[in-house]
This record gives sequence, C-alpha cells and structure tokens, in this order.
Amino acid sequence: MSDRRKVLELFKEQEAFWKERASYGIERYRKEDVKIVITDLNGKPIQNAKVTASQKSHEFRFGANLFMLDELETPEKIHASQGNMTLGENYYYGGLLRFDLTPKPAYNRIKELIQKKWHTETELTTNENGVISYRGFFGKYDLCITVDGKTVNRSVEISSSSENNISIALTEI
Repeated sequence: MSDRRKVLELFKEQEAFWKERASYGIERYRKEDVKIVITDLNGKPIQNAKVTASQKSHEFRFGANLFMLDELETPEKIHASQGNMTLGENYYYGGLLRFDLTPKPAYNRIKELIQKKWHTETELTTNENGVISYRGFFGKYDLCITVDGKTVNRSVEISSSSENNISIALTEI
C-alpha cells in the first residue's frame, strides 16, 4: 500500500474527530458575536431599519492544519520541498491547479467553503433600541441600511482584537 493511501485511510478513519475539531476552532477563533446600534444624528435609536451585512474579506488567511506533526522524524522533513510548478507537481500530485492552471475539484470545493460556508451574509431588522445582533466571521463588511425607503451604506470591521460593539449614527436620515 502506498504512503499516500495510508495517509488517506488514516484521515478517513479520523474524519469525525477532525471535522468536530475544525468546527470548534472556527466557532471559537474565527467568529464573534456582533452588536450594531443604529441611531440618528442626535443619538436616538432607529427601530425597524433593514440592515444587510455582506462580508467582503476575512481577517484570517486560510491555511492548513498539520496532523501528526510529532511523527516527523527530522526538522528537514518538516521543511521538505514539495516541488514547484516549473518542475511539475509534487510526488502526491497535490495543489489546487493543474499544469495548465485550470482548477482541480479541490480548488472548487475550497472556493465554495470560503465564499459560502465560511462567510457571513445576513439581513436583520433593528429592534426598539436600534440594535441588530449576529454571529459573524472576523473581517470587513459592507452594511446596507434602509430606513423609511432611504438607503445608506457603511463599512465596518469585525475584529478578533475588539469587542465588536459598533455604533453607527446616520447623518443622512
């Protein structure tokens, strides 16, 4: 049995574990509860405003988890060359693009995860205190706020280094 097949079988055997571990890590380290207060210029809460939050970028860059790192025998193996596109793909034919730069199925799957599953899009209505609350991924967002038929756009950032209680005073309404 090839080394590649052994690794894939081990990965499949541990699938429930790594999926649970990844989900936990995503919820804990890449998302946050967000509170946004919408007010008028005088600080009076605006209730029943329609707010659409569309994530435009992520705070965290996407990478890979390394499993079984402690089973590597030498530091050289940790930093072993994985080949390059000028010489051809690595031994296991990894990578997301083919030689002609067309996407492999893994590319399409990762793109779907990043743009849909690991992405926040939400539509909410402010309560009597002018508040909307949601759980979202860290990153930059465009907000589209509609009050009495008038629409205002704002950009906000949900950050891992702040409390993410945001106040927006609408001067245009």
